[in-house]
Amino acid sequence: MERLVVNRLNWYFEEYGILAVEQAGFHNHRSTCDQVTQFSQFVKEALDDRNILTAIYIDFKGAYDSVWREKLYQKLLSFGITSNLFNWIKSFTSQRTCRVLWQFLLQIF
Repeated sequence: MERLVVNRLNWYFEEYGILAVEQAGFHNHRSTCDQVTQFSQFVKEALDDRNILTAIYIDFKGAYDSVWREKLYQKLLSFGITSNLFNWIKSFTSQRTCRVLWQFLLQIF
């Protein structure tokens, strides 16, 4: 079910131009390699033109765990995501737990 929802959201975001063109995540047929290639091109152009290029990389470790869910829901509504899909996403992101059983020891996260 999750894959179906992700595919639907990807299509919706692409169709209505919701995601920035520069963003690779959540765009179909895009990856980190595209970002690296684009950055390499920027570096080459800056060197060719004898310009200074500044780059900032940020790794949001644990980003999913710290999502402000109420703001996420507001954003989804502002993008036109409503009714069944919105309710499914809200249910999916609420009160999630993970259970891991390893060597007869159960851990709940």
